[in-house]
Formats: sequence, C-alpha cells, structure tokens
Amino acid sequence: MKTNTIKPRRICSLCGRLALGLALAGCLTGCLIIPLNTNSGYARTNVDRHTNERFVPGRTTREDVIIALGEPDAVSRDERELAYRSEKTVALWLLVAGGEGAGGGAGGTIYKNNFYVLDFDAQGWFQAARRTKQWGMVQGTDPPSLASPVFKARDSNGAPEMIAGEPIRLEHSRSFWLGGVDGYRSKNAYTLVGRPGHLALTESSLAFATASQFANSEPVLRIPFASITDVRIDKHLLGRRLVVHCGSGSVHSFEIIKIHGLTPDKPANQAICDFISSRMRPTGAGE
Repeated sequence: MKTNTIKPRRICSLCGRLALGLALAGCLTGCLIIPLNTNSGYARTNVDRHTNERFVPGRTTREDVIIALGEPDAVSRDERELAYRSEKTVALWLLVAGGEGAGGGAGGTIYKNNFYVLDFDAQGWFQAARRTKQWGMVQGTDPPSLASPVFKARDSNGAPEMIAGEPIRLEHSRSFWLGGVDGYRSKNAYTLVGRPGHLALTESSLAFATASQFANSEPVLRIPFASITDVRIDKHLLGRRLVVHCGSGSVHSFEIIKIHGLTPDKPANQAICDFISSRMRPTGAGE
C-alpha cells in the first residue's frame, strides 16, 4: 500500500526536543538563554486570550467563527471543535560545549504556541473556548500538535471513532511519526524529530493522522498489520521508539509521549507493541 513518507527534521544533537535540550544544558558550561516576547511571524495574529469574549455561547454559530477568524488550523473529527494557533518567540538559546579544546556549540530559538480551541454543540452553536500551550524549537511551518481532547477516542455521542469502517481499538494522541527511520539504528537517528499527530490502531491496521488534519480526512499513514514483519521497542537513554518493519522493506518509527509530560509513555508503548504483535501474520506480506 502506498503511503506518504515524511522526511524527519534534523536538529542539534544537544536539543533533540525542548525538554531534552534543557536537561542537557544543565550539564554543559556556557548555557545562555535570552528571553523575548514577540510574534514569530509564522502564525495568525488575530487570536489571543480575549478570543472567547468575541463569541456568545448559544448564539454564535460555527460559520460565524470561521468568518471572524478564518479557516481553523485543525478540526476535531466530529467537527465540534475548531482550533486556532498563535505563536510567539519567547527566547533565544545558546549552548557552548565545555572543556579544553572544545569548540563550536549550538543555538536557536524557542517558540510558544497557544492553541485556542472553540467547542460547539451538535447543532453548531458555540459553547465555550479554552487555551492550551505548547513549547517547541521549530517555527510555525510545522503542523500544530494539538493535545487531547481535540482528538478523541469517542465522538460526542459516545460512539467509538472509526477509521475506514473499523472502530479504533487502541490509540495515543501524543505521538510522533518518523518515516523511514529504523528506531535508533538509522544514520543520525538520535537527532531526528518526527511529525506530531495521533496514532490509532484498529483490528486490521495502524493509522497515523497528523495533528493538523481536518475532520473526516484520511490518515496520512495506514499500515495493515498483515504487511508488518517485525515490531519492537528501541531504547536510548530516556528515549523510546516503537519500530515497525513492513514486508515491502519500508520502516516507520513512532515516539509515544505521556499526555501530560515530555517523557515516553512506557506502558502505552508496550501496549501498542503487544497489540500489533498479536495481530501480525506469522510471515508478513507486502504493503
């Protein structure tokens, strides 16, 4: 089966992700952080903490919101949540390796994304708005990584979410997809960052939807379990990657992060790995 392959982004080996970068910074000399507070120029500027005050619960429609704010950055699958993103540059960072003869270093920018999620009822009337925050080191050309509950295991009526007519059996809303990466064994694997999104498993396949996908759109990646020849969990320091090999020779890695945190969700990693293993054929077929 043909799938979209996204080339992972390379970043400084000292700062694989914001939390890891800051943790490592404490072990190095010459760590400098310069606070800032400016719009990054890579996201909309018409949403802020007063956005919800512009709309009246029970009187403002979904269409009214779209006319006022424009097309949303993400939509929940049941179309009852719209998400809009703003982005600020909050700091510049500089790391310089210590020790005699050490040279070079690394530097970059830290961004804060604010996601304004507007809730609607089944008839499309505005109900409430909330704000979630996200920190990162890649500017707004990346899709917004919307945390749960924008993506839900069940729709507003309590029915299980479906993918291609099959109910979702297992999922994780804070996942990263690294297409073409074999865990930590690929070249420069330690410095690669995946694409944020939502990992879901049905009875027959693995699916990955990016965090910015609109309602009812197809996942960017679907892998039938029958095509998988091997699944494992790679470990490195504090990292974990779920690795899936397919009969066609393709490989995909996934990082599954705690919903409220920045570290791997070890139980979720193991549960997803076990679920895939239980549904693989003894010998994998081609994709």
